[in-house]
Amino acid sequence: MIRSSFPLLRLALWGLVASSAVAALAAVGSGDSAAGPLETLAPEPGTLTTPPSAPASPILLPYSGAADPLTGLGAVELWFRTDSQPWTYSGLFLTGGGGQFAFTPPGSEPANHGMYYFELVAVDLLGNRSAEPSGMAGTGDGAVSFAAGASVADWSVLE
Repeated sequence: MIRSSFPLLRLALWGLVASSAVAALAAVGSGDSAAGPLETLAPEPGTLTTPPSAPASPILLPYSGAADPLTGLGAVELWFRTDSQPWTYSGLFLTGGGGQFAFTPPGSEPANHGMYYFELVAVDLLGNRSAEPSGMAGTGDGAVSFAAGASVADWSVLE
């Protein structure tokens, strides 16, 4: 009888250990919680690499270095704006500390041509977020000049 109930006992102990680990994660940092202080530090969004120009869609945007050592990285979101529009969440996210976004400019050709500014926003497993861009200002983490079908020889390097 004892031998057959051992897997159930092991499962119950694992559940106790797992719930204790979640409580311990919630107790790291600052803030108020019944279990102790709640971790509220923003995760690190990492570094985005942008090409100076993109003659085709999608625009490939690699990033690296996103992290949250306390609670774990949940996701990295890609935000964008154009010269005439405010910052907008692209709807694209990845869950690793590094990867590559494949961004397709919204709208139809050639109305979607122009400068695109990009910024990363990281979210940890507790929902803490790095700063979101807002308004119609700022160049973000990088910029790309987009004109599908244009020759690479037509582009100049942006600084």
